[in-house]
Amino acid sequence: MERRRLAVVLAGLVLVGGAVAVLRLTNGAPDATATPPPPPLPTVVKPYSAVGVVAPLPGDPPAAPARLVLTPGPHRLLASWGSTLAGGHDPQGATGYDIRWGTSGSLTNEKLVAEPDAELNGLDPGAATRVEVRSVDGFGQRSAPATAIARPESDGPPGADSALVDHFDGAKVLDPRLWRMTSPSNCAQASRGTGEDSARLVILSECGRGAATLRARTPFRLNTQAANGELGRFTIDTDAPGESGELDVDLVPGPVDTVDGSTNDPVGTTTPGIAAIDPYLPPGTVRVRIAANIQADTNQPLDTVEVAAGPNTPLVLPVSRQLHAIPAPRLGVSVRWDVVVRTDGIEVLRDGVPVAAGNVVPSWTTSTALVEFTGSTVGQMHAGVSLIGFGGARMSAPPVAASPTLVPSTFVVLSPGASRGAITSTDTGPGSGQLRLTVVAAPNTPAAPLTVNGVAPNFQVSIGSQTFAALPAIPDTELLPEVRYPLVAQIPAKLLTGASLPISVSMDVPSKYPAEADLVQADLELTPGPHTHPASVAGPTGAGVVPVPAELAVLAARVLNANGEPVPNGQPLPRGRVVLEITMDGLAGQRAAWTLAGVAGFEVWLDNNELVAVPTAVGGPGVAGVWRVAFDPSQGTSGMHVIDIRAFGAAHGVAFGEAFTSFTLGT
Repeated sequence: MERRRLAVVLAGLVLVGGAVAVLRLTNGAPDATATPPPPPLPTVVKPYSAVGVVAPLPGDPPAAPARLVLTPGPHRLLASWGSTLAGGHDPQGATGYDIRWGTSGSLTNEKLVAEPDAELNGLDPGAATRVEVRSVDGFGQRSAPATAIARPESDGPPGADSALVDHFDGAKVLDPRLWRMTSPSNCAQASRGTGEDSARLVILSECGRGAATLRARTPFRLNTQAANGELGRFTIDTDAPGESGELDVDLVPGPVDTVDGSTNDPVGTTTPGIAAIDPYLPPGTVRVRIAANIQADTNQPLDTVEVAAGPNTPLVLPVSRQLHAIPAPRLGVSVRWDVVVRTDGIEVLRDGVPVAAGNVVPSWTTSTALVEFTGSTVGQMHAGVSLIGFGGARMSAPPVAASPTLVPSTFVVLSPGASRGAITSTDTGPGSGQLRLTVVAAPNTPAAPLTVNGVAPNFQVSIGSQTFAALPAIPDTELLPEVRYPLVAQIPAKLLTGASLPISVSMDVPSKYPAEADLVQADLELTPGPHTHPASVAGPTGAGVVPVPAELAVLAARVLNANGEPVPNGQPLPRGRVVLEITMDGLAGQRAAWTLAGVAGFEVWLDNNELVAVPTAVGGPGVAGVWRVAFDPSQGTSGMHVIDIRAFGAAHGVAFGEAFTSFTLGT
């Protein structure tokens, strides 16, 4: 019998989703070999035009927003104006907006946005908050302000019987007593936001579709004695999935940290009131998928909500209650989603309005609640969470203790048939541990099976000289190619008393199982006992304050002929005047980078010679815009010429933007 190495578990399993910094120590002496840092980027652009270049110049300031409407929410205000209001129109000449707000007559907060709305977070409930919005044109000129005053609301619990309510405003970013976070791609992190996000959780990832999953340590338990048909509800107040991405709520009947499902597939168009059966989910799992996509034909975002269930989930009659159309999602605007488990099916509410339903009623009464955040295929993921809560039977999180450090060890190839000696521990007392694992298996060839006669290979975990069975976290879960497969192993207390432990995970694979597997996640939950550390020293589950860097709007350029018409690729231009059109797309920048930086101006270089420099901060930093520069390249040589455009931020620490284009000059 052949045994194949699966993976080695990371050191320090309590650290998840964090960043690693490498420090170079020089004992106080300067490092003679170190490259000196580059000079800081300019934050001011002075006007310049080469001979014969016609530079764009500012005209009249933009018009002010005609009306500003503030909609109070929990600890926040939604500011809307222009085309986001019924019958409204965006101010003439506006390419972006400058928003300022504060209390007691002091507008201490400010941000730039591309769209005519913005959510202002972290506000004091009941405090009269003044908001001013100014239109900004392509040269940074400001309009007169539109002004309004409103009072943010307080935040009530998700239900009368609340097993969990977390506003993420405690001392730790993620309270280790309440949460675990996993990121199979290991590039997501939980952070305390900065500025207006300082009172909520922010999940950051630069891995596009790479997901981050929160697991609640508090069990989600249904209240089977409820008189109104509501067995329980899961509530999340978040701006995810935004305009592009996915937010999944999973209720899983087993000890899991992450599950898979058809998250890479488009949300199905199931019949309203009927749940989709997802064979990739563990049996009995209930999933609500909230997917946002930008439509290619309209460039407008669209939300789709689907109720899905794993195999063997009991079905009832289709849900017949009225469902409402889902409003278009708005970039950075929070929504309260409720997943309500009822005796007649699953109901999904968006800000209290029913928008989806599924005809499933779980057979379980207690489950693990997971929330998975998936970003778009471009740009970074930035998910703000203001609240997560349970309503149902009252429960509390189990005590937490600091786990021993798990270190890699050399894998020992055991003799054939050794898996039959794997121990199934029954020790669940103080000091014992539950090791949760997630593996992903794949066949060696496209035609090779993962199971033989429906039987999956044996998994086990080795600690020291002992090997323990790693069993499916949910019985009857099918092992499928490239699908997360959750396992659990119980580890006795006598092996978990040291400060560090060697650990390895293996898969018993006889030759008739032509498959390989990878370990994508592992976490050790220790039952507190007399020899364990108290919860106060449990490892952190998120980073501290991680500022989200502001970035410039997306820069692009194209060459036009003297009539202002685009030049077909490869077609030579006749000698004479040429027009360069420069665009900074604020909406694309805000979608990709979340926080827009102010623009000080841009420079244009032709074949490494400066043509023009245009400042865009006349009345303050610009946001976005379209500019045209006219010049005559007639004195240049025939053939291709390269144009380099560089845009600079109005504050230090902002990366510059750069775009290239070219044209061919005829004879």
